Amino acid sequence: EHRTRVVRNNLNPEWLEQVVFADVMGSSQQVLEVLVFERHFLGDTFLGRTAVPAQDVIALAEPLLLSLHLLQQPPSVEPMRDARGRLSTIDLVVAYERYSAPPPEEAYLAVHVLYATWLPKRDAVGHSDPYVL
Repeated sequence: EHRTRVVRNNLNPEWLEQVVFADVMGSSQQVLEVLVFERHFLGDTFLGRTAVPAQDVIALAEPLLLSLHLLQQPPSVEPMRDARGRLSTIDLVVAYERYSAPPPEEAYLAVHVLYATWLPKRDAVGHSDPYVL
């Protein structure tokens, strides 16, 4: 399990953190799922989710900048919105690297979690303390 640090009292957090998944081989069935939660002492609260099919990343030779809408909890496919109705988004840079020497062949997926915008309010004071999982 990989997660970013918590950004306190922020509905537009900036993480600028990298997560590397080792030994990721190019299966077209794999999906990179990104979940955003609000940290709370009574229990964490869901803020949104998105997913990127591995085949979208594997096919590219260069890192890919993604600006993705966050969705509500499954089974809903409705977008998450803030209190003003603006679409909640998350920006990521994903890069896939395959190494063939020395054997065995290995592959790595690097995910740079940049920032999110227009997250929903979850604290009593109208903020959130978000992190990405």
